[in-house]
Amino acid sequence: MFKTLNLNEMMQVNGGFKYIPVYEVERYFINGRYYYGPKKFIRLEQVASNDRRTQIIIYI
Repeated sequence: MFKTLNLNEMMQVNGGFKYIPVYEVERYFINGRYYYGPKKFIRLEQVASNDRRTQIIIYI
């Protein structure tokens, strides 16, 4: 009755896809406050074209 879609077909249903950068940021907790290190580029991530994010940040 229903056909399951693979990843490529799902992206086409949403109007296509785009690539946004993924950054890694080190987060330090010192004396009750968070301090952040510089952004480090990791990879490009494929997302739907209607996704409003301009970047993805992963805190470590």
